[in-house]
Amino acid sequence: MYTDMTLGCLVVLVQAVARDVFAAKHATERKERWVSGNFVYFAMSQIVDIYFVGGFGTVQWISPSAYLSSRPDDIVVDNVTHVLAELNRALGQELKQFISPSPTHPIDELLFISIDAGGVDVRVRCGSDFNVERISFGCKVHTLEEAHRALATVLRPAAAASS
Repeated sequence: MYTDMTLGCLVVLVQAVARDVFAAKHATERKERWVSGNFVYFAMSQIVDIYFVGGFGTVQWISPSAYLSSRPDDIVVDNVTHVLAELNRALGQELKQFISPSPTHPIDELLFISIDAGGVDVRVRCGSDFNVERISFGCKVHTLEEAHRALATVLRPAAAASS
C-alpha cells in the first residue's frame, strides 16, 4: 500500500526524469534555459490517442495503432503536384463553367488545390470572395486517369455513362 510519502517520492522521481528528457530534447539550444513547473508533460510514457488534423477539415482523435497503420492514398504518392496541374489544365475551364453561379457573377479563378482518393478541393474566387469547395468522386480513385474519369462523370454524367 502506498503512503503519501511514497507517492511524493514517486512524483519527485518522475519530475526529475521528465526534466532530464526535456533538457535532452532541447540540448542544442545555446542559451541558458530555465523552465519551472510540472515537467511530466515532457515525458509521455504512453500515448493513448492522437489528435489528427488532416484532409478537408478532418479533425478527430485516433488510436496510435490506427495512426501508425495508416498509409497515404495512392493518388497523392506519386507527384501530387503533377496530378493537380494536369486536372487544372484538362478540366479547370469546364469545371469553372459548370459551377459558375450565374452569367452575371462569373467565377474569376478556379484552381484544384488538393486531392485524395475520395475527391478534390477546389479554390473558387468571385471578385474578392474566396471559397473552397469539395467535389466528391463517388468512388475511390488511385490514378490520375481514374480521377479524370470520376470528374468527367460529375461534369458530364450522360456522356460518361455512355463511355
